[in-house]
Amino acid sequence: MTKRATLWHWLTAGLLLTVASGARGDSCDSDLGKWLECNNPRVIAYLSSLAGDQIGTVLDGVVLTDGSNPFKGLTLLGHPNVEHGTHIYVVGAARERSAYVWVEPGGAELWIPRCPQETVLGNAFVLSGDVYTWNAVRPGDGVVRLECAARAWLNSPKPAESPKK
Repeated sequence: MTKRATLWHWLTAGLLLTVASGARGDSCDSDLGKWLECNNPRVIAYLSSLAGDQIGTVLDGVVLTDGSNPFKGLTLLGHPNVEHGTHIYVVGAARERSAYVWVEPGGAELWIPRCPQETVLGNAFVLSGDVYTWNAVRPGDGVVRLECAARAWLNSPKPAESPKK
C-alpha cells in the first residue's frame, strides 16, 4: 500500500469511528436531560431486578451510556420496606454507604436524611453526579443518590408487593 493510500485508510477509519461514536452520543449523551432519560430507566430496571436474598452480595452493576458502571463492586446492604411507589437501595464498599432512591409519579416525597459531615453542596445527587437541590426526593424526578443512608434502611429484605386497596 502506498503512503497516500495508508494515510487515506487511517483518515477514513478515524472519520468512521468519530461518526459512529457521535451517533451514539447524539441519542443519549448530547445533553444532561437526554443522558438522564436514557440512564434512569437502566438503573431502575437493574435495581428492581435485585432479589432480597442478594443483600450482602457484591453487585455486577449496569453499564450506563457513558461507559460508567456506578454499582460494580459495591455490596447491596439493604432494600427497606417503604411506602408504595418509593424505592430505596442501600449500597456500599468498605465503611462507606449510600442509597439510590426514586419515587414513582403519584408517590409521596421522601425526605432526604442529613449527613453529620454534610458539605456545602449537600448530600443528594442525580445519576450524572449533578447536585439534587430539593430537600425531598420528589415523584418522577428519577434516581437520586444519597450520600447518607438512614440506618433504618440497612439489612431490610426486599418488600413483597403490597396488596391493592
